[in-house]
Amino acid sequence: MKKLRNYGMVMISMLILLGSCFTAAATSISDGTSDVWHWAQSLSGTGWSWQGNVGNKPNIDITEVSYSVNDNKITLKLEVAGSIQTSEKVGYYLWYNSTDTVYMLSYMNGDGAGFGMKGVMNVTSADNVTVSGDTLSVVLDVLGDTSKVEL
Repeated sequence: MKKLRNYGMVMISMLILLGSCFTAAATSISDGTSDVWHWAQSLSGTGWSWQGNVGNKPNIDITEVSYSVNDNKITLKLEVAGSIQTSEKVGYYLWYNSTDTVYMLSYMNGDGAGFGMKGVMNVTSADNVTVSGDTLSVVLDVLGDTSKVEL
């Protein structure tokens, strides 16, 4: 019986040790639809103003932003109610600020980029932005603390 109990303790210790070798974290923020405001020329053409509730433009209505961290890589994602547009008139941006690092995803007119910056000299960048239907994503190297401060 003592041997079995010792074996169980060794197995639990190994699982704890293995679990501490891998870091994984994920956070997302969901957003409802029909809450978009955009800067547009008035219907009379006399001036510009903010116009709200653009239900006919689901491609700019963000429904979720998220990040996940696995194996020293951070993945940023942005999802919209419609589909991601390749247009010079539509741009998508996502910022993730941790306690010591800023990460960003951007996409406009078919060009996407991601970057991370910790201080002045520690920078990571990527042009591997993936577009899949309603989702944009990019994978970057983790530079610092990934405790979420602002997404």
